[in-house]
Amino acid sequence: MRPAPELAESRHALVVATATYADTAFARLRAPAQDATAIAEVLADPAIGGFTVTEVLDRPEHEVRRRVDEFLAGRDRGDLILVYLSCHGVLDARGRLYLAATDTVKGRLSSTAIDSAWLLDRLDECRARQQVVILDCCFSGAFAGIKADTDLHLERRLVGAGRGRAVLTASRASEYSYEGAPLPGGAAPHGSVFTAALVDGLRSGGADRDNDGLISVEEAFIYAADEVRATGNEQTPQRWLYGGEGQIILAWNPRRVAGRPDVSTPPSIDQPSNPLVDPVGAPGSATGTAATTTVPRVATSTPAERQSSPDHLTTRPGSGKKNFNRLAVLVSVALLVLIGTVVYVKVFRLVITAEAEVRSIAISPDGKILAGALENGTAGVWHLSDQSKMAGPTSSLHEAWSVAFGPGGKYMAVAGRSGDGDKYPGEVHIWNLTDTGSGFGREACSVRDQPDTIYSIAFSPDGRTLATGGGDGTVRLWNLDTCERNGRPEQTGDPMTAHPGQVYGVAFSPNGKILASASSSGYVDHANPRSDSVQIWDVASQKQIGGHLAPTVGFAIAFSPDSSVLASGGSDGVRFWDTANGKQLGDFVPGQFLAIAFSPDGRILATGSGSDHDVRLWTAATHQQYGDNLSGHVGIVNTVAFSPDGKTLASGSSDHTIRLWDVATD
Repeated sequence: MRPAPELAESRHALVVATATYADTAFARLRAPAQDATAIAEVLADPAIGGFTVTEVLDRPEHEVRRRVDEFLAGRDRGDLILVYLSCHGVLDARGRLYLAATDTVKGRLSSTAIDSAWLLDRLDECRARQQVVILDCCFSGAFAGIKADTDLHLERRLVGAGRGRAVLTASRASEYSYEGAPLPGGAAPHGSVFTAALVDGLRSGGADRDNDGLISVEEAFIYAADEVRATGNEQTPQRWLYGGEGQIILAWNPRRVAGRPDVSTPPSIDQPSNPLVDPVGAPGSATGTAATTTVPRVATSTPAERQSSPDHLTTRPGSGKKNFNRLAVLVSVALLVLIGTVVYVKVFRLVITAEAEVRSIAISPDGKILAGALENGTAGVWHLSDQSKMAGPTSSLHEAWSVAFGPGGKYMAVAGRSGDGDKYPGEVHIWNLTDTGSGFGREACSVRDQPDTIYSIAFSPDGRTLATGGGDGTVRLWNLDTCERNGRPEQTGDPMTAHPGQVYGVAFSPNGKILASASSSGYVDHANPRSDSVQIWDVASQKQIGGHLAPTVGFAIAFSPDSSVLASGGSDGVRFWDTANGKQLGDFVPGQFLAIAFSPDGRILATGSGSDHDVRLWTAATHQQYGDNLSGHVGIVNTVAFSPDGKTLASGSSDHTIRLWDVATD
């Protein structure tokens, strides 16, 4: 027999909901107002949740941050805290999730929205040992960084000072969360499907699967997930449990049968040493007969009263100090066994510290120069042989997003955006590296005043054309023959338009015949939740000749050296495509990969992860991973690049570093 679990000393919940947005790029949401009212009432009810609930409704970004800080500060180790958020969730160009506030600007997420990584940092600093985070927003599954079927390293990202943490999200990163349909006669619509199911499971007691009078976080999630599935929507709620030795009890069953154990007298229980969590949807729902009792409700404020309260912040009195027992945690462990022949040696070699986040890297064709596009607008350059810093080029960029060397090494280009106002004109600066009279090289020409940020660039194999992918959803081709003569390359033909949003990657096939581009809308378009994340273009005619429809954000693309295979990396994994017929080759590699690159011999594909911060190597032929992950980065891996001889792999990260790896194949 195990001793009785320790009890949470107090229970506090923060409910943050945003329905209205100043930026018209965000549609007004119906659900948050209903969600906030429903979840706050059931959590504050002393017969159910017993939480002291604080509500923050329709507030700007800086106030939401302050409220979160205030809520998490000063908590004790024995406390249970719950943070619920209902709003738009927005993925940026590198797959990071931001939570939108009333004043969030879609094009300025880093300064006007709540970065989910910031929220995780605050949770890590909070002393409470029991933490529950519930996100019900578009793309909410990206909060944990990757899809559930590839979450082998989630604990590395989310476990922190809070000894036990449960994270529930309404959907996967590649899906959106559904709101209830409007009701006939102008009646108020239902709240979100996920939150409505969660509230129903707590309020009715239906989530009490084992009929012990207590509803754990796991039981509440399983009930809600089953209800969402029953609606037929393409929405898959996700949950993860971290670092706790006791299961977190979310609520009492308000209709608990007389004779069941009361929370004030927690039972001792026999506990297997390593039980498995029941899979979602598994049989075993509650079958006991519930007592028909009238449940007392705590007095709550009306919507009008909440609107008139200072800063739209309301505190609902709950039991606050009611003690809840904690059952032994149920842990499921997934083991991935990779079987194959190791035909390479990889050794971590060196770290280069950059001045800012590394968005893109490139290695010159002669293998001597390593260049990086940095978030602060500069282009960092280093000697690859000894990693010494070079006096790099200067530009007017406010943020740099992409860097590339031309064939033969004559040109190097850096792209991004200028200015820091409401508009973000895109720019490309091209340097002639053969003219070293002024140091690094001479700026030969530039492209300025583009409609939006330029996120990606690529030189054609013959070096005469530069392709750009922009935040306006267009792909453009530029004739470099006019670069130095006019100081600006001439645009070839009209902009190529087929993407609904930002173009994050462009790549020419090595034979120069086709161009591929990767994109997604960057936020959920409810009228068009699926988009062609990868498009294929005929370079000569600039006509679209193919595309891949997938419910994913496309981040990166790369062609095999023989032009026969196109690899695309996105929010749900890496896929391989036959360039001859456009069909997918074999199974895709699940995960969230922001960067991909083929080795010069085409035998290896390198990927950079947006979730566990690791670099991986895969066999291009079989799509099997080579050996262990290449670990070391502590931030998102934005970019990877091989040296021309294939012996060095470079990876650049949001942690302000570039890591170099020795890679040898037999």
